Amino acid sequence: VFILGLFIVLVITAGCTQVSDSLTKDNSTNSTQPTLPALPATLLPLTVEKKDLAKSTVSCQNPFITHTLDHTTTIADDAPHLFESNGAGLGINDLDNDGDLDIVLAN
Repeated sequence: VFILGLFIVLVITAGCTQVSDSLTKDNSTNSTQPTLPALPATLLPLTVEKKDLAKSTVSCQNPFITHTLDHTTTIADDAPHLFESNGAGLGINDLDNDGDLDIVLAN
């Protein structure tokens, strides 16, 4: 357990390094080194403005029009029994409103 904990701490702190001075200076002799942008000496003021949404003057008149599409979907081989997917999923929610969280697993 101690070795596992030590390994986790080492992995977490592996990315904690200081930025070297060569990255902050403009080194024109070595163009492969990235340069960091200079930070402003003072922060600029920010203004936030809130506007209400415009009220719609046109009421909904049920503009949805249904269409019947004559088509046939066929496949060349036998019908598939199991579709392939690229991963699994997990859903946690109170689906039946009983107060308990329900767990749904997808394959």
